[in-house]
Amino acid sequence: MGKVLTLVLKGNPTYALCQVKNETNFLITVYWTWQKHLQHASQSWFKSTKDGYPREESNCFVKPCPPETISNIFESHAGEIYPIRNKTNRTRLALIINNINFTYQKKRLGSDVDNGAMKTLLEALDYQVEGHADLSAEEMETKLTEFSRRVEHKTSDSTFIVLMSHGTEEGICGVNYDQEHDPLDILPINTISRIFNNKCSLNLVGKPKIFIIQALNDGYVMIPNLQGDCHQQPEYDTDGPLNKFHRESDLIFFCSTTPENKSYRNPKTGALFIQTLVDIFRKESWNCHIEDLFKKVQRSFVNFPSQLPCRERATLLKDFYLFPGH
Repeated sequence: MGKVLTLVLKGNPTYALCQVKNETNFLITVYWTWQKHLQHASQSWFKSTKDGYPREESNCFVKPCPPETISNIFESHAGEIYPIRNKTNRTRLALIINNINFTYQKKRLGSDVDNGAMKTLLEALDYQVEGHADLSAEEMETKLTEFSRRVEHKTSDSTFIVLMSHGTEEGICGVNYDQEHDPLDILPINTISRIFNNKCSLNLVGKPKIFIIQALNDGYVMIPNLQGDCHQQPEYDTDGPLNKFHRESDLIFFCSTTPENKSYRNPKTGALFIQTLVDIFRKESWNCHIEDLFKKVQRSFVNFPSQLPCRERATLLKDFYLFPGH
C-alpha cells in the first residue's frame, strides 16, 4: 500500500472521522478521539467554518434544534411524528450496560471510552442514565426487566437502551460466557424485545424504544496512523387469539455490525461504531429523525468493508425526532 497523503487538522474537535486517499487512490478511513477533550466537550459545540476548521458555536454537547425547525417539522409531517413531552415535566430514562471484564474472554479495552461518550450524549439529550457493568446474561435480563418497569416511563416520551459486550450470533455475552465452560451465558435479542413489548412494558406503550448494541466477534483492522503510515493494529478487539394492540411495536435495534461480521474497537479510542454514532448524533440530531441518523452512521462505513452497522426489528410507526434542547 502506498504512502498516505499528509492529513493536517487544526483546532480541537472532540472526534474526527475523515477520509484520505493514498497514492493508489484507495479510500481509507481515519478515526481517532481526543479523550481529554471529551471530558470538557459538554461545555462547547464545534462546527466547521469555511476554512474547514472547527470553531466554538454554543455551550452544549449536542447541536440544539432551533424552535422554528421544530415548528416546520411538526407542520409538514403532522401525524407522522412521535410526540415529545415538555422538558419541564418529563422523566426520560436511559440504560447502559457495559461488560468489560470477563471470566474466560478478553477484557474489552477501550469500552470505558464508549461508555463515557454514550453517557455524555444521552445526558445532553435530557435522559437520566442508569449504568451497570460486568453482568451475566441472567443479571442483564434482570436489570432490563427492572428498568422496563420503572414508573418514570409514565411521564417520559421515549427511552434508550445501550448494551456493550462480546457477542455471538445467538446474542449478547454475559461475563461468564465460554463455549466450553458456560455456553449458555448469552442474552438473546428475542429476550430483550420480549421484556420491552407492549404486554410487559406498559409504561412505554406507543413510545419509541431505541436499542444500541455494540457486541459481536473479535477482529483486526488496517488503518493509517497519524504519521501517515498504514499498518496492522493488533490491539483492535471486537467485539392465537386476536390482539387488540400490536404485541411488539415502536422499537428499533441498531447493531454495530451485520451477522457473521466483526465489530472493531480500539483499546484507547473505543469502538468505531459507538464513536461514529456519538459524533453524528451530536451534529445531526437537531434536524434528523432517528432512522435517518442511523442511515448516516451506516453510510460512514461505506468504504470500510470489514464492518457495516445494521438495523433490526424496526417497528417504529412514526418518525422519532430528538429535538435537542427542547
